[in-house]
Amino acid sequence: MLEFHIDRLSCGHCVNAITTAIRAIDPQAIVTADLNRKQVGIESTRASAQALLQSLAQAGYPAVATQTAATRAERPNGPAAQSEHRVQSSGGCCGARASQRRAYCV
Repeated sequence: MLEFHIDRLSCGHCVNAITTAIRAIDPQAIVTADLNRKQVGIESTRASAQALLQSLAQAGYPAVATQTAATRAERPNGPAAQSEHRVQSSGGCCGARASQRRAYCV
């Protein structure tokens, strides 16, 4: 699994947009997110790390690769905690317009 740090990751809408972008290049990809750490884990058998980074950037979520499967085995995994979020006046907590927000965007 590859892990990426994404500064703009703040809510369920962001996770949905990222998952959609990744699954456009690998429909079988497994995407996990930790909103507190602003981390996304992606398990893909079809897409390279570079292709995943490019897809994330094109979706509006530029990322930095933080960990590969090899280095992940060296560190213990902590629980993936999801954070609460608030709607900002500019749109959803991630800036999404009202028409783009889903039920998980407060």
